[in-house]
Amino acid sequence: MESAINTLVDVHGTARADIQRACIAVVWFRDSSDPAYQKRIIGTVREQTGVVAVKRSPNRAHLLLIHYDRLQTQASAVVQAIRQLGYDAALVGC
Repeated sequence: MESAINTLVDVHGTARADIQRACIAVVWFRDSSDPAYQKRIIGTVREQTGVVAVKRSPNRAHLLLIHYDRLQTQASAVVQAIRQLGYDAALVGC
């Protein structure tokens, strides 16, 4: 049986056993007070294959903390998905 420590559950409810494959990317996007704008960006990121979790930085509304499986996607692909919506975005760090 897998230990809970070694298991992640992604945004789609799928258990992932390889915590060593998990990475965190910090992505900047141009902030807007429009809730629809924020919801669209976060929703798009969550739909990306390999994304495990997405949350906004508690102290910086213009930063997203994105947990992802590095064998299924890359941080640059997530940034590109935001840009394809027509929004400014940049990878700050991984």
